[in-house]
Parts: sequence; structure tokens; C-alpha cells
Amino acid sequence: MSDASLPIECDGQENALRIFNTLNNRGVSLSMSDIFKGLIYQSKNNKENRDRFAMKWKELENKITNSPLS
Repeated sequence: MSDASLPIECDGQENALRIFNTLNNRGVSLSMSDIFKGLIYQSKNNKENRDRFAMKWKELENKITNSPLS
């Protein structure tokens, strides 16, 4: 089984949570980082904080992807 991930971008929190829950309920394996990301994102209290978190998370993913250790 491949450990590849498929990025999914949504136009809003409600759609993102619906997709997350649908995938999770259908038995598609989520990585621990997917679960943490979903929980942290959900905990943000407004759109500005969710957008800031999403941007920082994406920056972190890019650093990891471009790291010589990956």
C-alpha cells in the first residue's frame, strides 16, 4: 500500500469537515497529521484564524516536502 497523500482543497470549513468525515467514515486511512490538522482547524474560532492556520500548515508541509530528509 502506498503512503501517498492526496491534497483536497475546499472553499469553506463546512465542506472541508464534510469531506474529512466522509473519508474517515468510509474507512479511507487518514494519517495522524490529517487527524491533527482537522482537529486544530476545527478548533479555530473564526475564518481569519482558520485561514492563518491553513497557510502555516501548508508552509510546514512544503518545508517537509522540500527537506533533504524526505
